[in-house]
Amino acid sequence: RVLFRSASREMTYTPFHQDPIYEGGGWMWLADGQKLWTLADFEHTDDLLDPVGRNLRDDPPASLLHREDYRMWGRLRQAWIEGGDFLYFPPGCSHRVQTYRRCIGLGGYAVLPTDQERRKKIVPWYLERGLDPAGGIWRGDRT
Repeated sequence: RVLFRSASREMTYTPFHQDPIYEGGGWMWLADGQKLWTLADFEHTDDLLDPVGRNLRDDPPASLLHREDYRMWGRLRQAWIEGGDFLYFPPGCSHRVQTYRRCIGLGGYAVLPTDQERRKKIVPWYLERGLDPAGGIWRGDRT
């Protein structure tokens, strides 16, 4: 449904955020370069929300994994993508992206048949926290 060209300089960083869920899941095809994606499903995003509950914390992975009762163990996923690789993440998936080598690729949003059932769970999660599902969560700013 949505397509955009993506170009990133090496050694750049995008902090944890969630894209608007009404656009469907996100995807990226990388033509060249190297990126590390760290992802957490919305069901585990409460552990990333700040105390007020409107911003996503962007602690280093070691801090996230070793804080409190270690509840983020097994809930963070990482994916390296390089030239020729494709990555899809479902709506409501919090993610951050580190670019290690200059990148060029295509990205966008696609609505898959499974997204409809998933949105039935995500919309109440957002509303219970006073967030706008159509805005996503981006360092406290609703995009």
